[in-house]
Amino acid sequence: AAVDWGTTRLRVWLVNEAGNVLAERRGDDGLITAQAAGFSTILEGHLAAMGAPEAMPVIICGMAGSRQG
Repeated sequence: AAVDWGTTRLRVWLVNEAGNVLAERRGDDGLITAQAAGFSTILEGHLAAMGAPEAMPVIICGMAGSRQG
């Protein structure tokens, strides 16, 4: 899975080994909201809604790598 976690928005793509997008989710679960709700709870919820296997690797970019993330 690939995740772009911004300040106000979250975008998640479920991709296969060939890089094809199988599913996509977008939401207002950005850094500001995620701090209160819990990063892992939000991410796991989006991945489960897309049917991602639990052991799937996830690459995260955006504000998740910032000091606040």
